[in-house]
Amino acid sequence: MPEGVGQWVWVSDFKGFGMSDCDPRLAKVFLDLSAAHYPERLGLFLVIDAPWMFNTLWRAIAPIVDPHTKKKIRFLPYDVSKKHPEGKTLGASLGQVFDPELTTWLLAELAENRDKLIGPQKFLDANAYFRSPAAQGHDIRGTSKILQLYAERPQLLRPFLSTN
Repeated sequence: MPEGVGQWVWVSDFKGFGMSDCDPRLAKVFLDLSAAHYPERLGLFLVIDAPWMFNTLWRAIAPIVDPHTKKKIRFLPYDVSKKHPEGKTLGASLGQVFDPELTTWLLAELAENRDKLIGPQKFLDANAYFRSPAAQGHDIRGTSKILQLYAERPQLLRPFLSTN
């Protein structure tokens, strides 16, 4: 990568993934767009809690996925329980990629996605993003580090506007 250009880690929680989501054409469009417009930007793609039916979709698209890209895809179970609050492998796997604060934030976000009361409301309530963290328990906007960065550099939240 050129200096100043980084790679990103995409974390995708497949909680709620269903049959209607099994369209290999969508995956192909994503792969083509990513390769054309963001070449080599993907550092790692973490697929969390992919259900059994995802295997069918993966088998359909795996042959057309670039081998270099395929090496960047990791499947992780959501194996959190009372006995293993960070999961047997999930927390450790996230900890290999992210700092402790972001790992803790991701585990809380994944847990909220599975909470029958909180999960559905997060996606249906546009104002949830603007509530104070104390009111919602877990700040869906991100970690304290990213919130501080946005407070110091609010231009990062605005889309880049063309002056043409």
